Amino acid sequence: HYENFSDSDSANNYISVYTKSHSDWGSSENDGKLREGRVSWKVKAVDNAGNETSTSRTLFIDRNSPKVELTQINDIPFSSTNFSTTDKTPTVFGKITDSLSGGDSSQTQDENGPKIASGPKQVDIKVEKKEGIGYKLITLYTINMDKPWYTCDNKEVTDNSKQKCDKYLPFEYTSKENLELGTYKITLTGKDKADKSSSETTLTLNITTLAQITTPEEREVIEEEIKPLKPEEQEKVKEELEITKPVEPSAQKNRKKSKKS
Repeated sequence: HYENFSDSDSANNYISVYTKSHSDWGSSENDGKLREGRVSWKVKAVDNAGNETSTSRTLFIDRNSPKVELTQINDIPFSSTNFSTTDKTPTVFGKITDSLSGGDSSQTQDENGPKIASGPKQVDIKVEKKEGIGYKLITLYTINMDKPWYTCDNKEVTDNSKQKCDKYLPFEYTSKENLELGTYKITLTGKDKADKSSSETTLTLNITTLAQITTPEEREVIEEEIKPLKPEEQEKVKEELEITKPVEPSAQKNRKKSKKS
């Protein structure tokens, strides 16, 4: 496609090349699409006198979504999607990782490619409070990110065009306001610098009194209690037992026997 060659301004002359999906592309090609990874091209122009000039460009194409994960809540390592605390301003820690992708697998990876990772850009945090059968939005918060780190040596990425290994950034979030007692759903999503979004990571956070926090022993009893129930009933009964506190199965049996006598 030729642009602006017919006017008197020679500084705005452009030749544009477009690719599109077509049956003429072979099965080993990308159907007109630029492949993911590091892509370079060179353009050469020659005039009628044989004079020529050329220029080249490098483009990094990242179609791979980043991954967001929780790492700890306050000083406790993350191990469950259901967490209880008496802290009304708990701190949630996490990590967003953008993995290397694309390129020619037959080539050896170095800091110039062929696989690339655009790097983390932001993490969006949504806090909702459970009310009845639904949730009420409390907070929407975005953590903007700058220079990521490499996963292979935990060093800062000083030049984001370099592709030594996967790129990540840790993050943390603390509620600015005291959270009332109740159950909250915290949803995390991330984006990389190519604006590809991660899948959602969700945490159920219970802000409660010390007496209501379920111990590991009580949790074990609860799991045994809900086993015979249908899957759709288990979560509701589990929440009720965590509040009312479970009675050990053996104690229940003894209590039933005493009633019969």
